[in-house]
Amino acid sequence: LVPLFGIVGAAVATASSYGLEACLGYYWARKVYPLRLPFSKVAILTAIYIPFLVGGLIINQLLPHWAFLIKSFAMLFFLFAISMLLEEDDRTVFRKFASSVRGRIFRSRGPRD
Repeated sequence: LVPLFGIVGAAVATASSYGLEACLGYYWARKVYPLRLPFSKVAILTAIYIPFLVGGLIINQLLPHWAFLIKSFAMLFFLFAISMLLEEDDRTVFRKFASSVRGRIFRSRGPRD
């Protein structure tokens, strides 16, 4: 992929290999410890993610100046979709993490001397 598509091909090859590694790691880990993974939610997230990936590649080619803004909104939508698929206890952890990050970003430092 790299000679044909350059840096985009390298990124796709890297992402594909890490995805395959994650799937194989999950498969082998289940032999040691019985993990339960909600495959329906993983399939939904994958079905949401792939159009975003393809759309991002197309936007880079067609609208290079607007690409960052469009991708930022797409990422926010994707995070919103993920939060809707979480269970209630996972949502609580997600909210605590989000408020912690928000607090660190927008923390008031007080008056400086």
